[in-house]
Amino acid sequence: MNNKDLSDGFSYPGLGEIIITNAEKFIDAVLNWGRSNSLWPLTFGTSCCAIEMMTFGATKVDADRLGTLFIGDSPRQADMIFVSGTITKKMARRLVNVYQQMPSPKYVVAVGACNVSGGLYWDSYNTIHGIDRIMPIDVYVPGCPPKPEEFLDAVKVLQRLIKEKKTKEDILYGRRS
Repeated sequence: MNNKDLSDGFSYPGLGEIIITNAEKFIDAVLNWGRSNSLWPLTFGTSCCAIEMMTFGATKVDADRLGTLFIGDSPRQADMIFVSGTITKKMARRLVNVYQQMPSPKYVVAVGACNVSGGLYWDSYNTIHGIDRIMPIDVYVPGCPPKPEEFLDAVKVLQRLIKEKKTKEDILYGRRS
């Protein structure tokens, strides 16, 4: 009997090297399931998209059923940030500072046309034309402003990406895939 004959992915004493690939996959799957079902978002809103984002936490949309718990204003407890509205060059430093205070793994959702591409202010001298220039974005929510249901869809997409380990943090920071 050799290690290839073992169906559970582990080897036993005297049979050679230890095979841990199945155990690693199982642990990663459990961790990703837990991460995807207990997202604690932080909101960083500046324009009309921020008003729509407030309704996302209301009872009509019911984000709590997806495991999304709004925790308040502390980036040190959040693992997800909704960034909405126009981001100016002066504000970009503060946004990056908030992002850096979040513990890993951290996920970013870019909300609205102003945030994704500059929107109405695309020709302004002091706006960031897409926050993907200053931080990695996991999910984009287009619209001007997007509907509250689209925030819910963004959380569902992010949960799927976390379970499949296809988030920007996995790619950029070399986590196992």
